[in-house]
Amino acid sequence: MFASELMELIRKNPEKHEGKRYKVTVGDRLFAGGTPHGYKECIVKNSEICSNDNASFALCIFSNTEVEEIKQPVTWQEAIEAWANGKSVKCVYGDKPRVGIALYNNGGFLKDTDSCSLSKAEIVEGIWYIED
Repeated sequence: MFASELMELIRKNPEKHEGKRYKVTVGDRLFAGGTPHGYKECIVKNSEICSNDNASFALCIFSNTEVEEIKQPVTWQEAIEAWANGKSVKCVYGDKPRVGIALYNNGGFLKDTDSCSLSKAEIVEGIWYIED
């Protein structure tokens, strides 16, 4: 998404985006004073896009800058609860991401991208993310 779109979403619903981290996928960012810095990650703080947790300044962003949210891992319990409430979740175990999607039309089984049930090791040892 373009950083300008993110800024509009923050303006409309700042609480939803507060504390979320984003990485630059296209373009560059600038320090508020106009000095180019090439930051590649930012955080939403006090409804502004800032360079890091301790920043007291917001960043100026080029119109071609595109960003992507950096998902924060959650516990497997939080992921399963989110999945049970209709959200898509992802489990990374080893080097193969396993994506579980709420499949309510077939009994609500949590399955991976190969339509296999997740193993106990994947559930307990995997790194879980809530996708939406």
